[in-house]
Amino acid sequence: DKTNLGYDTGDRVVQVGDVEFNSYDARGYVVRRGEQKYRYNNRGQLIHAMERDRFQTWYFYDDLGRLVACHDEKGNVTQYFYANLNAPELITHIHYPKAGRTSRLLYDDRHMLIAIETGDQRYYVATDQNGSPIALFDIGGAIVKEIRRTPFGKIVKDTNPGLFVPIDFHGGLLDPNTRLVYMEQRLYDTGVGQWMTPAWEQLATEMRHPTDVFIYRFHNNDPINRREPEGNYMNDLRSWLKLFGYDVTKMQGSRYTRDMIYRPTATIKSPQLAPDFGVMSGLQCIVEKVDEKFADFGFIPKPLLKMELKTRNLLPRVAYRRGVFGEGVLISRIDGRALVSVVDGSNSVVQDVVSSVFNNSHFLDLHFSIHDQDVFYFVKDNVMKLRDDTEELRRLGGMFNISAHEINDHGGANGKELRLHGPDAVVIIKYGVDPEQERHRILKHAHKRAVERAWELEKQLVAAGFQGRGDWTEEEKEELISHGDVDGWIGVDIHSIHKYPQLADDPGNVAFQRDSKRKRRKSG
Repeated sequence: DKTNLGYDTGDRVVQVGDVEFNSYDARGYVVRRGEQKYRYNNRGQLIHAMERDRFQTWYFYDDLGRLVACHDEKGNVTQYFYANLNAPELITHIHYPKAGRTSRLLYDDRHMLIAIETGDQRYYVATDQNGSPIALFDIGGAIVKEIRRTPFGKIVKDTNPGLFVPIDFHGGLLDPNTRLVYMEQRLYDTGVGQWMTPAWEQLATEMRHPTDVFIYRFHNNDPINRREPEGNYMNDLRSWLKLFGYDVTKMQGSRYTRDMIYRPTATIKSPQLAPDFGVMSGLQCIVEKVDEKFADFGFIPKPLLKMELKTRNLLPRVAYRRGVFGEGVLISRIDGRALVSVVDGSNSVVQDVVSSVFNNSHFLDLHFSIHDQDVFYFVKDNVMKLRDDTEELRRLGGMFNISAHEINDHGGANGKELRLHGPDAVVIIKYGVDPEQERHRILKHAHKRAVERAWELEKQLVAAGFQGRGDWTEEEKEELISHGDVDGWIGVDIHSIHKYPQLADDPGNVAFQRDSKRKRRKSG
């Protein structure tokens, strides 16, 4: 069958045929898929899925981000266990407490599923090159289930749909209710061939190929070939041997016996946190060199010069916005003060103005995004500098719209401020106030925005049929939908915004609790 998909400008599926199928929230997560609705936590993990008059399922995760349990509205609980310490993402046991039943999943050395064991039965599993089950056999060798899929994983033939196989496309975990596949700590929709949530964090740390910007595509639209962590580059003997199924590290006794021993290690994902050089003993270095020679089938010695990486991280070369003050200007925060650095050869007028106005001013450690614009805050002690700075900033011409404002914060310290409005950023300079007091004032307003946004999101969740974050009664749900909030309840910070200022305007950092100081308003 032929299926036509409609995409929006963000490379996201929104239509299947002529039907509007997927809806997305502000974070880019799929919150509606056909008749099904979804809710996520702040880490982008699915925590609640529902379809009216069909099912409701809640999901739970461990500190490593792995799915560990789920339960439905009927009280059925499913638990997932990861008992292979050398493959921490591999599900080895599935337990159903209500039925008192446990399934054990057996894998080969390539982490491909080969058997499923229950209390009284065993099924042998045949998979394709990516770990997708295609056939099940009983202990007598008879085929009891055959599965055929499209290249992107949609099942087009199932000879025994009553026999549920928990492992599905590319070795992922199949949800029996939503029919979504959980793998790589994300949810994948086999029907449209895309992820349910974008991998923003991965894109923010590394980009090896220009196509990595398409963060919804499944394996860059290549579901057939198996992905390798270092990429499919056949430029040495070891990679060619691996292509034909010969892995030297699993053939050499000293290698695979050593790998069988679990050694916990700390993985540093951010390159800024990783040390530049490691320390090891000379004896260990000699042992590793000799061990490496045993695994080398070549007769030509390797060059002593450092080999260039197969791919480069393109992220430092890519920016989705221009700098606030253009090229050649960098403002750093050193001990709370602004330090302006310039590069010769760029716009000298802009460099002179920025250095004159911002150098040695108080650069607050607050940065928010308001109305899709980055907002930065500076403070100057001397209010008399306002006129001089205004004259200097007018030399920038049409780069910014500059306006001066008198600030009276209802009993707080009065002050004056300059606002520089650009196409992508807003720079605010406050004069004649204490930097710490100004920081508290900004955090207070940011918290207010976060609470307002949290009430809006809570209203949307309750209106969509979810319970929401609060333990609301039916009367309170009606009040929330009609008024936008619930009287007698307030939004409070989960984590202190003074300790974590980056969470100040984040609605995910807001929890609702009863306000003991207020009385409920009378309805009517």
